[in-house]
Amino acid sequence: AAVSPSRIELGAAAANGNPGWEQADWLRDLRNQLDFANRLWTESVIRFDALRQKSMLTPFGISDANQGDLLLALSAVLGGAMLLATIWAMRSGAGTPGDALDRAWSQMARRLAGSGLGARANEGPLDWLQRLHGSAPALATQLAPLVDDYAALRYGADAPDPARIAAFVGAVRRWRLRSLVKRPE
Repeated sequence: AAVSPSRIELGAAAANGNPGWEQADWLRDLRNQLDFANRLWTESVIRFDALRQKSMLTPFGISDANQGDLLLALSAVLGGAMLLATIWAMRSGAGTPGDALDRAWSQMARRLAGSGLGARANEGPLDWLQRLHGSAPALATQLAPLVDDYAALRYGADAPDPARIAAFVGAVRRWRLRSLVKRPE
C-alpha cells in the first residue's frame, strides 16, 4: 500500500486528526526527554556488566584489566580526590581572617602573646581579663575597657553598630603595651 507524499510531509500528528491535550508538542517533548534519560540509565547502570567494567580503563591504555587493577585504579582516584579536597579545605580555612572586629582582637592578642600574657585557646575574653587581674593587675585595668567593648560587640548584639566597631578597631590600633607588664619568670 502506497502512502501519499503529502501525508508523509504533514507528519504523524496531522494523520491522527485533531490532537487533544495528550498529543501536545510540549508533552511529546517531555516524554522524549524522559525516554532518553531512561535509555541512558539502562545503558550506564543496568547494563554495566563485567565486560564493560573490564573495558572501562581502555581509554587510559589498560586493555584487559583484572579486579586488582580496577581496585588499584579506584583507590588511586579516590585517594587523589581526598588529597585535593584536604588541601583545598586547609588552604581555604587558613586565609580567612574574619571580620574587622576579629582582626582587631587578633592584633591585640598578638601584641600580648610576646609577653606571655596572651589569651589561651580555651579562654574567652572575660576569662582572660579575670586571669590578667591576678597576674598583671595594671595591664588588666588598662585592657578592661577594650575587653568589655569586644565582648559587648561580639556577644552582646546580633548586628553590632559599625560605628562602634570602627571605634573599637581604632582604640586597638592606638593601644600600646606599656611597661606595666612584669614578664613571668
